[in-house]
Amino acid sequence: MPGTGADRAGSTDREEREENEQDEQAGWEYTGEYPGGEGSISDDGYGDDADGDRYGDGDGYGGGGGGTVVLVDPYTAARGFPEALAAAGARVVRLRSTPRPLAVFRHAVDPFPYADDLVHDGDLPALVARLRRAGTVAVIPGSEIGVELADALAEALALPTANGTARSAARRDKYLQIERLRAAGVPTTRQLLVRTEAELIRWHKETGRTVVLKPLRGAAGEGVHFCDTPEQSAAALRTLRELRLTTEDPHGGVVAQEYLTGTEYVLNTVSRDGVHHLTDAWRTERVSANGNRDLCVSHVLLSGGYPGLAELFRYGRRVLDALGVRHGPAHLEIKTTPDGPRLVEAGIRSSGGGLPLFAREAIGAGQIEWTVDALLRPGRFHARAGRPYARRTAFAWAGLVSPVAGRLDHYRGLDAIRALDSFRDLTLWVRPGGILTPTVDDTGYPGAVTLAHPVEDILLRDLLTVRHLDGPHLYALSASAVSPAMSATSAMTPSGSGTRGGGADRGSARRTSCHRRQGDDF
Repeated sequence: MPGTGADRAGSTDREEREENEQDEQAGWEYTGEYPGGEGSISDDGYGDDADGDRYGDGDGYGGGGGGTVVLVDPYTAARGFPEALAAAGARVVRLRSTPRPLAVFRHAVDPFPYADDLVHDGDLPALVARLRRAGTVAVIPGSEIGVELADALAEALALPTANGTARSAARRDKYLQIERLRAAGVPTTRQLLVRTEAELIRWHKETGRTVVLKPLRGAAGEGVHFCDTPEQSAAALRTLRELRLTTEDPHGGVVAQEYLTGTEYVLNTVSRDGVHHLTDAWRTERVSANGNRDLCVSHVLLSGGYPGLAELFRYGRRVLDALGVRHGPAHLEIKTTPDGPRLVEAGIRSSGGGLPLFAREAIGAGQIEWTVDALLRPGRFHARAGRPYARRTAFAWAGLVSPVAGRLDHYRGLDAIRALDSFRDLTLWVRPGGILTPTVDDTGYPGAVTLAHPVEDILLRDLLTVRHLDGPHLYALSASAVSPAMSATSAMTPSGSGTRGGGADRGSARRTSCHRRQGDDF
């Protein structure tokens, strides 16, 4: 979904020379680098937001950081946080909730010099005692899987920024989340916690419309099925029951929900003491491709005065209140339906997909900077919260959508993308020599493009051009490794054949070991 440069720092045009000297075996390299430009943190730990205000240590709003801040499972949604917290004076500790990193990130590089690197062995009281001795002042979930442990630790430590555990399960479980909203009187979708195939078929018939099936504890769009008929729902249920989640969570079950029609938006927020601030908002764009009728292909940063944004944020505040979120970052996915805004799902952690870093570049400050203030400088947060953000440049992220399967020989037409007026950067996760698979969810983009331009119309034109250039023609496969299913798969994509742009684009043969999505990450 959303976000967040991709969830990997990837290899980009801008960093190509440096990357040739780095280990790329995982395809996602946490370089710890900022995108630069206005709004990035300088060597002295300070930066400027869109209003020209300085953020950093000793800002006159309650002093700098100090103390220990714990990042729980800091995977892609935590990119940029360790550096910003350290710049504010905090001692940053990494805590993993699992004995080993998630398999999909096992070879990823995170070079940040954490003050301590801990692994939770299941003994919560012992962990709490250790963190108390370390002078812990805040605990932040660094990914979707870290939400519940972060809640438990903050509550046990009696931190002033604890959200409590009473509604912790609803912050993670997609069925409980919607039911919690319903109980609080927040308009939401109809749904069913699926127990049997017969029950699902009966409910789908009664619903009389397209339904969505998804794992209760999934992430990154994994396992989401759009089903027009009860028979399709039953088949999807059988598939989902065999799915092994990338998050390595216990499966937990399946929820069926009515399909919401309308544009989907991403709202990123930070809260302190129940005051919710909108840091950045994005419109998503979607296509039907490779059997997925609702595949997210781009995020476009909205202006702070975008029509309808105020209504979306009013609804978003009700969602946060219903889920008991009083402190810290959150990532909301909301659709504008004919009946009004409706929550798709919420992540009570920072946005992934690089969106916080993009917001810093395009606005001057995003979830990273606002979270540092909320947790370490609450006086500064409250003095500024509620101001609409001011976009300094139009900004968009676009994922490439592979319609083919096979070994990639080279890309065609990348020069045409690089020549666009608003071109900012190109990230390729599948390199020549790597294996392409049809993109069916947010974990399968072979690459991504970011665009930035002062004139929004130029950026939107270029975004449509990227979609025109993407398609079967973009991907030249090795003749010896073409999948027999390629032709059938290619016919399923609406992207078109694209255009040739400056001849074939070839690169050194490299292969990534995993694909990470840009958007709603982990």
